[in-house]
Amino acid sequence: MEEQKKTEIKVGITVLAGIIVFVLVLMWAKNISVFSDKQLVKIEFPQVPGLEIGDLVTVYGVRSGHVEDLTISESGVLVSISIDENIELKSDALFSITMLDLMGGKKIEISPGIATQTLDYSKIQKGYFYGDITSVMSLFHNVEADLVSVVKEVKAALEGVNTLLADGTLGENINDNLIQVSNLVSNLNGLISENKDELSDLIKNGNRLSTSAADLIEQNRDQIDSLFISINNATFNLDALIKNADDLITETKSSNNNLGKILYKDSLLVDLKKMLDQTNSLMKIVLEQLKGDGLNVDANIF
Repeated sequence: MEEQKKTEIKVGITVLAGIIVFVLVLMWAKNISVFSDKQLVKIEFPQVPGLEIGDLVTVYGVRSGHVEDLTISESGVLVSISIDENIELKSDALFSITMLDLMGGKKIEISPGIATQTLDYSKIQKGYFYGDITSVMSLFHNVEADLVSVVKEVKAALEGVNTLLADGTLGENINDNLIQVSNLVSNLNGLISENKDELSDLIKNGNRLSTSAADLIEQNRDQIDSLFISINNATFNLDALIKNADDLITETKSSNNNLGKILYKDSLLVDLKKMLDQTNSLMKIVLEQLKGDGLNVDANIF
């Protein structure tokens, strides 16, 4: 009976030790600790594909915490994580979801930052998801049809090029064009070689002409400046003359001067016409008297 009790006690102790070991291993795998203090950080990600509660949180790749909770928000997913209290995060800390392994596991990687100001743990931080193999494969699947079309078009273009190259006429035409280009280049080189001296003299004369023109301008700079000043003065005087002429025409049209009064004042023209008519009448009388008995002057002097 005592042996049976001892055996049961041993079995109980063994089971209890196994349970304790299992709990410790589970706590280590899930990064759960009952002795170290944790600090909570809330991060909002646009998406969290594959991330689960209990996944690792690392700082520079070192295990420093785990995911506590996942909640869908209006603009993404709100993730709550707990990290070791001895981890000091700065205001420019970065939070990103990365691959844990090639099997598709995820973790949250934290870059603590280098700013002088400490992170405000009461605010919701912004997180980033840069994609993974699954995202790349999904993107590749989306563009698969386009890639097939591009490959078909490239293949058709290569077949067309091969067909053209296989045509003997095209090859002959290309060879003829290359020969003509070669002959043209040879002729151009020969022309340049034959007229090398003339070209050299032409370039020298051009340089001399440019130098002479520059010297002439430099030597007569004062005269040129005076000429431009005279031209400016003449232009100014011409503008003044034109303005005066415009003023005279305006005054004449508005009858503000004698010429305007003569040309545009109707009463003066009427008076002048009357005076001419009277003069004509007087001349007729004088001529009639001269033809007759003579000029009859009836004048009362006194």
